Amino acid sequence: MARRKRGAVVVAGQMPPPVGGQNLNVQRVYQLLRKEEEGPVRHWRFNFTKDSANFSSVGLDKVLELVRVVGRLLRLRLEGAIDVIIYPVGGPHLAPVLRDALLLPWAYLFSRRVFLHFRAAGLKEYLESCPRWLAQVARSIYQRADRAIVLSQFGSRDAEAAGLKDCFVMPNGLEDTLGEGSGQSLRSSSETRTIALSVGHLCHEKGTPELLRAFGQIQGDYPDLELHLVGEPARDLTHTDLENLRAECSDPDRVKFRGLLKGEALAEAYRNAHLFVFSTVAPYESFGMVAIEAMHWSLPIVATDWRANREVCGEGEGVVFAEGVEEDLTGGLTTALLKALAAKEQWPQWGRANRKRYEDLYSIEKLRVRLRELLA
Repeated sequence: MARRKRGAVVVAGQMPPPVGGQNLNVQRVYQLLRKEEEGPVRHWRFNFTKDSANFSSVGLDKVLELVRVVGRLLRLRLEGAIDVIIYPVGGPHLAPVLRDALLLPWAYLFSRRVFLHFRAAGLKEYLESCPRWLAQVARSIYQRADRAIVLSQFGSRDAEAAGLKDCFVMPNGLEDTLGEGSGQSLRSSSETRTIALSVGHLCHEKGTPELLRAFGQIQGDYPDLELHLVGEPARDLTHTDLENLRAECSDPDRVKFRGLLKGEALAEAYRNAHLFVFSTVAPYESFGMVAIEAMHWSLPIVATDWRANREVCGEGEGVVFAEGVEEDLTGGLTTALLKALAAKEQWPQWGRANRKRYEDLYSIEKLRVRLRELLA
């Protein structure tokens, strides 16, 4: 990237912990820019979310953090001119919208340009349902930004609802840990079990209870099938709730709660899996990072027909979509799982197709190119 004479590039937002798609994406963009930009790249640190249970809540701790965040921006400005701030728009809840309304004026004041990065989805629906005065205030602040960055064409609807017409599509990217290899080649054909893997927060919005019920309905016909769930209970589900749901299955021992995995432990979970299940119906779902992780590992995918999932996963042979999930999520997942299991002999071919989609669209190099275009 060319040397930036006007000032620094500032990436705003919270990095892990807690571990989540949005926080990881802030970290990934920041690290890429640090490697690529010849000029200064700085992080405007947020720390509003202590854990996944309080991301949308309003409290005194977040009010105090708001003051600290403004102070951090002031210190960044005192270090030198700021050319552009890449700012993460909050999700479809009162707390993040208020956060944006209070922080963005400071960003406009201290930076020559501000790009709004729409990582969480659902702002369009929120602005249509919240009090009119709040929607008007929010739009008047959002539309002052110079540009919107969206993760998919589907995501443009949120930017347009906020009053922004210049939408730059920049899908998520993922580092390739396999090189030229294929994850499918790591799976033994002599396996005596078939592992369906799900990764993410364990909660109603991610479809966890319905996935467990769907598995319970089909496991009797597939004695080698196991369901492995990687992640921690969040928001409206507890460990007790999950154990009760597992107990409803005819063979609870074939449901494995793996907890939060990172690094090599997470890689091993993907490496050992045979099928990936993405059961989300979250209103804030914009671009499931776990879906491209599954593509990276050459896994066939069962995914809900929800928001941008078709755009992200594609309409090709590598994915089976669970349809009608707004009316009957359990039924949709059950039907999709049965369809995928009936075509098990095609999974290696599906996996290769998904791996190619990852390489063509979602590699870290593709993200690097889009960042160059964004800041050119």
